[in-house]
Amino acid sequence: MKTKHCIASLIAVALLGSLSTFTLRAADEIQAASPKNVIFAPKPEYPLEARRRHLTGSGILILHIDAKTGNVTSIDIEKSIGYKILDDAAIRAFHRWRFKPGTGPKVRLPIRYTMDQSLIPKPAQ
Repeated sequence: MKTKHCIASLIAVALLGSLSTFTLRAADEIQAASPKNVIFAPKPEYPLEARRRHLTGSGILILHIDAKTGNVTSIDIEKSIGYKILDDAAIRAFHRWRFKPGTGPKVRLPIRYTMDQSLIPKPAQ
């Protein structure tokens, strides 16, 4: 149950509106992603237990992409969010992401969990 006091925002820096923030490394290591490469990008859950405990943090995940299918085949944690419950929630969601075939082999994905209302993206008017 969410309340006004505990409405938590989740910022996956690489969600569709801001995919251009991916870090580009050598093409054979980590490819930059852009909105045109992403087919399906569900937002990670902010687990109730984490919200109750006011757990926040940021991390970086590396998604390994099957270039033929665009499916995420595995995920490495480059930098932990700081709490296993948040790392696990992010990993569960990012395993469901789908990219256009030919994307990959790796995408670097920063993510931040925050309770700060000012960071919630505003809908376009």
